[in-house]
Amino acid sequence: MAASPNFFKSIWKRVVFFFPTQLVLIHLKRNQALLLFWLFLFGNISGNILKKYGAHNLFLFPEYLGEVNILSHFITGFAFGGFTMAYFISSYILNGDRFPILATLGKPFAKYCLNSFIIPLSFFTYYSVTLYNYQVHQQLDSPLEVTVRLVGLFGGVFLFIFLTLTYFLNTNKSFQKLFGDFQLKKRPSGERPMQNVYSKPERWYSYLNRAKEWNVVTYLHSPTKLKLARDIAHYDAKMLKTVFAQNHVNASIFEILLILSIIFFSFYRETAIFTLPAAASVTLILTMVLMLASAIYSWLKGWSTLLFIVIIIGYNHLSQNPDYTFKSYAYGLSYDREPAKYSNEEIEKYAYDSIKIEEDKENTRKILENWKVHNAGSDSKKPKLVLLNCSGGGLRATMWTFRVLQHLDSISNDEFFNQTQFITGSSGGMLGAAYYRELYRQRFADSSIVLNDEKYVDKISTDLLNTVILNLSLHDWLLRLRKFSYKGEYYTKDRGYAFEQQLNENTDGVLDRTIGDYRAEEKLAKIPMFLLSPTITNDGRKLNIASQPISYLSQPLSGSSSQKLIGSVDYRQLFHNQNPDNLSFLSALRMNATFFYILPNVALPTEPMTEVIDAGITDNYGFTNTLHYINTFKNWIIENTSGIVIVQIRDRFKETEIDEKPVRSLFQSFLRPIEAVSKNYLNIQNFQHDAMFGYLSPELKKRIDVVEFNLLRSTSDEISLSWHLTKKEKLRIKSAINSDYNKTQTERLKSLLYQNGEAPQ
Repeated sequence: MAASPNFFKSIWKRVVFFFPTQLVLIHLKRNQALLLFWLFLFGNISGNILKKYGAHNLFLFPEYLGEVNILSHFITGFAFGGFTMAYFISSYILNGDRFPILATLGKPFAKYCLNSFIIPLSFFTYYSVTLYNYQVHQQLDSPLEVTVRLVGLFGGVFLFIFLTLTYFLNTNKSFQKLFGDFQLKKRPSGERPMQNVYSKPERWYSYLNRAKEWNVVTYLHSPTKLKLARDIAHYDAKMLKTVFAQNHVNASIFEILLILSIIFFSFYRETAIFTLPAAASVTLILTMVLMLASAIYSWLKGWSTLLFIVIIIGYNHLSQNPDYTFKSYAYGLSYDREPAKYSNEEIEKYAYDSIKIEEDKENTRKILENWKVHNAGSDSKKPKLVLLNCSGGGLRATMWTFRVLQHLDSISNDEFFNQTQFITGSSGGMLGAAYYRELYRQRFADSSIVLNDEKYVDKISTDLLNTVILNLSLHDWLLRLRKFSYKGEYYTKDRGYAFEQQLNENTDGVLDRTIGDYRAEEKLAKIPMFLLSPTITNDGRKLNIASQPISYLSQPLSGSSSQKLIGSVDYRQLFHNQNPDNLSFLSALRMNATFFYILPNVALPTEPMTEVIDAGITDNYGFTNTLHYINTFKNWIIENTSGIVIVQIRDRFKETEIDEKPVRSLFQSFLRPIEAVSKNYLNIQNFQHDAMFGYLSPELKKRIDVVEFNLLRSTSDEISLSWHLTKKEKLRIKSAINSDYNKTQTERLKSLLYQNGEAPQ
């Protein structure tokens, strides 16, 4: 017997007007803002958002107290449970009145949460699968260990949901509990539906007849049981309003507790036990924003958009006032003294101070003479001068630079670094070089230090991202009240401070020095000179920071131009009244590695105020500084050395990548100009460097050899540009030195530096 059309129509209605389906549809139509929060999380975990900065690592490999275990996953899961409940509450406040059937059910809020399962379940399914694959295939952990962590993750999610639902079930009452079996007057018919949850303030309970638009035929009574919805025509609208009104009060309590918890964790974020996994802190902030946004929309309706605009304009206006502007500081510099004047006239005065420049040149010549003594061989052959360039590239460049230096000393009987006289570069690469130089320095007094020990490369490649994101999410956007003292000066703590502290902890405190502390040993040529050149945002010039006076590097090179622009500023000249020697070496390294948004721009005590960012913006490899240095001392180099070897440690091959997909969508075309600049600025620098090298005198050029060590990378399996590395990425970096290309470069370097290609014994 064939089924009747009414049967199929009935089935169709029960599917389409299934409560979970209707909740998804109402979000798609009216509450897109709620979905944006989920899309943000989906995008982060999938790597489609902020992958370049390694944001997905924080969610897929949560760390607590320096460990990734079931506890770190439980805390992260607990935070996700809070976000899920915030979503349920926000959705209920915004949409509960559109489904008045809820008020007639026992435990209405619990029923609403149960029927809102589609989006959270989809997210957690995707999250768990992605996390499992990531930890097994990228972090190389065992499947059993990852499964245990997933149990912890979902244990945290369910515990928070259980606790919150228990509270709501004990405080929220259904219609029957509030009014018993009271006979209610029938609600007038013909009322139109409320137009929009964000429209002008109207009393929603005047528009409860939503059967035509948001009808519910079936709903989940329990996880395993479906029920048909009952008729609500006989319920009184004002009494239904009483049922829903309870949730606004309970939601407010939930929100207050959430804000208090954020303030608590923000204040005690430096106490180890309260240092949440970064993923948990980010989720906590998302939860608060979600609750605030939904509350404002619920209270103000159409006025909420105007309020948001007023808040944004007001905050933007206040930010122009120095009293309401947050600054990140260079620790050690004095900000209380009269600020240094920063103008073209002042910079020109420094750049053309011939007496000072000649003094600084003479100081460096003495250093070169000391270097020559240290590198004098048993024969009369002049030594090669080694200059080191270290590229930027986050923690991957840090680890790669350190690994290459270990390798070069191991194949030269620890002679390579002794022969290195000058180091410059940008960002992560200079962190690795700084750590290696410090260990090399300490080895003079501590023979137990073995530079080739694996533990050191593991220390310098330890995560730096977690603490930065934790402070960004829980502290930097709030009032920055906590301060600390350094060298008699007081500074406000922020994520820049957290970055320095984490780097200091990872390296056992050996880098906790001032730049002035290195002056004596650099002058004796016991350790190489070290130049940091962060970029000044006000004009694009470089700020040359070194332990030695190096004003000659700010002097424009001679040329045919009638008007020479000054491309760099000498740090010691500019801040001669601000205790320049007291600058923390960690702060100098941070200034040189301040990538957009991840670390805050560092404000300097100048008038007008200047800020500095990553050195890689102007010279990712330090090659321009190196050529300037060579040109300045070319006469000494020609007379006292057998040539120059520039060793470049790059986190990518020096080759031009051609875009093979020039045809783009409409939206991609709009972003194309920005994308073209961001993707090609390193290529542009390479072109400029080659051109500059070509302008050197033939006599000098023939004495220079460039040896490159490149990190072998795959476009299909990229190593993220962030302050976090996976175990798989670390293994790739360690093994990259054994690539055919790098083996060839190693042999070439040995042949250039040592007679018969063999290092001295």
